[in-house]
Amino acid sequence: MENIDGCVVISLFLKNSLVKTMPWLEGKTHVIKHGIDINLYMESHKYSKNKLRKELGLPVNGKLIFIAGRLMKEKGQDTAIDFFKVIVHKIDNVSLVIAGNGPDYSYLKKKVTDSSEIEDKVYFVGSINQRQMPLYYRAADLFLQLSRIPTESFGLVYIEANACLVPVVGFNVGGVGESIENGVSGILIDLNDVSAANKIAGLLLDEKKCAYMAQSGLKRVVQHFSLEVMAVNTERILSHSLGKKKI
Repeated sequence: MENIDGCVVISLFLKNSLVKTMPWLEGKTHVIKHGIDINLYMESHKYSKNKLRKELGLPVNGKLIFIAGRLMKEKGQDTAIDFFKVIVHKIDNVSLVIAGNGPDYSYLKKKVTDSSEIEDKVYFVGSINQRQMPLYYRAADLFLQLSRIPTESFGLVYIEANACLVPVVGFNVGGVGESIENGVSGILIDLNDVSAANKIAGLLLDEKKCAYMAQSGLKRVVQHFSLEVMAVNTERILSHSLGKKKI
């Protein structure tokens, strides 16, 4: 492995972790951020939130928080539900939509049904195919993903949501801080922040800030996370690595 010409990773966090365990990769490891098919996600812009909510069978009125991911402890849906119990007392009309399947489905479902204050405000919609994901993102006022995995290499879902003009919230773990630009495309929350639920509610209630993050988040995706940008960066790094190699 010490003889490789170059190594590509998807985040600076992953690069630093790799170099820490394999110091000889210093100077050979390059970061190429994930790219997405922006047109696929921007197609959702032509629909209003109300229209999409009606078509998807989601609550039409009020604020809507969307979560998507494998239902497992590490992904933090249980924490999101706990936060939601606080949020419902701050916002009169708010819903939580949880997409995905996984080992924690029954536990999470019971956690919701055991709480009368949120039981009729939380919707489990199961797995969603990739073509429909932009519609769910776009229908939401906020995308929430609270992964607690300390080695989370990146967070592509935040980029996808931003491409649909939706601000995002995530825990500041691993490479998530490279997916979310705090205060620009969404907000980063420390794992032990006792005011986290209040911060989420505050963002939802601040329409001006949400609108700013929606636009600036999309601009950031276009500038840094398109397939075209990823291809250019890949070509540049390959040319650099091969140019240094003696053939």
